[in-house]
Amino acid sequence: MLSYQHYFHAGNHADVLKHLCWYLTIDYLNKKDKPYTLIDTHAGEGVYPANDTRNTERLTGIAKLASSDTNSALLNDYLALVSKYSDAQQFPGSPAIAHALMRTTDKLHVIERHPSAYKALQYWAKSLKTDSIHCHNRDAFEGVVGLCPPKVKRGAIIIDPPYEQVDEYTWVANAVSHIIRRWPQAHLLIWYPLLGARAAAKAKACNTMTERLIHIAQGNQLEWCNSELCYTSSANEQGMYGSGVLCLNPSWVYADTMRNTLPNVVDYLGSGATWSVTE
Repeated sequence: MLSYQHYFHAGNHADVLKHLCWYLTIDYLNKKDKPYTLIDTHAGEGVYPANDTRNTERLTGIAKLASSDTNSALLNDYLALVSKYSDAQQFPGSPAIAHALMRTTDKLHVIERHPSAYKALQYWAKSLKTDSIHCHNRDAFEGVVGLCPPKVKRGAIIIDPPYEQVDEYTWVANAVSHIIRRWPQAHLLIWYPLLGARAAAKAKACNTMTERLIHIAQGNQLEWCNSELCYTSSANEQGMYGSGVLCLNPSWVYADTMRNTLPNVVDYLGSGATWSVTE
């Protein structure tokens, strides 16, 4: 599980979807003056080199969108934020997006277990000279449950493991079950990959996880919204052809905003791209 390297994937189509959902959720929290708490379970390095030659996956995502002017306010705002980091030859990960949007009264907890990624994450956080970001070098699933409920119970969590091990799908569902009992009012974002036949066992585990998460939400009388973005059509030998973000406790504007935003994303990703939003 510690072999995953975030910088190989930064800015790909999955990041675009995940970051749009994260941006939308935090932006909604900013509508009120009340403080909030954010938790990022697999934070990575915070920021990444914008033109890292090791990363070709950005060509499936942010590279197609970076100069776009769209009909979606959410997408335009996200791209404007990415552009600010581009001026410093950087690409923002989910912790950087959170930091860019949060106020001085808000708190961000970032969890990262990988030693080198955590070192980079700490360096990034310290460079900001703020006491609003708390770095945790611990297991993500143990860590997020241990941090719940936070002192300030208004807020959101993003859960986006690499799913290198098939057991991670079960770990996610188990963690969400514990989180809901401890912090039922949190906005929960769970990212997951869409996998082809080449990864049949993981694809089955992923389907089981999303079904279980929706069942957990319904059993706790929580609203849910599932957004999916496919870069290309599923093929027998395809690896990850898309991804989804299941949101539990979405804001009242969440589903409609995603329905307005994802068609704009698909327009720029190419003819094979598709989207869906279900509730």
